[in-house]
Amino acid sequence: MPKRKWMTSIVWFAALTAIGSAFYLYLPNTSRLVSFRGWIRNPASHPDWKLSAGSRCGSAPFLFPTDGFVGFLWGDSFRPGHIHQGIDIFAGTDVGVTPVIAAYPGYLTRLPDWKSSVIVRVPDDPLQPGTQI
Repeated sequence: MPKRKWMTSIVWFAALTAIGSAFYLYLPNTSRLVSFRGWIRNPASHPDWKLSAGSRCGSAPFLFPTDGFVGFLWGDSFRPGHIHQGIDIFAGTDVGVTPVIAAYPGYLTRLPDWKSSVIVRVPDDPLQPGTQI
């Protein structure tokens, strides 16, 4: 194979590898995304996927803040350069009717123009004392 064709093949291989890696790194977990889409389309079809407000995993210090399905997690990425900074819980109810409790003592914020979002700020993370989350 001539040197020029060989170099072109290496460049194409590197480019395809980079694109494939970016695709893998910047998409949320595929099976979770498929499950999320199925649940959003028909929440009643999988009632066992819905977590209950006030529940917790084992001895974790945080309570689950509302009834719903966890769709996306902290650190998921939907496009290059963007990392999701929250936990999205989908209740399968209309906007403004789902009760939310604080997951841990701190601050619960909801601005008037937000349709379905709240922010919980914990000034002192019980898992990493001295750190705000």
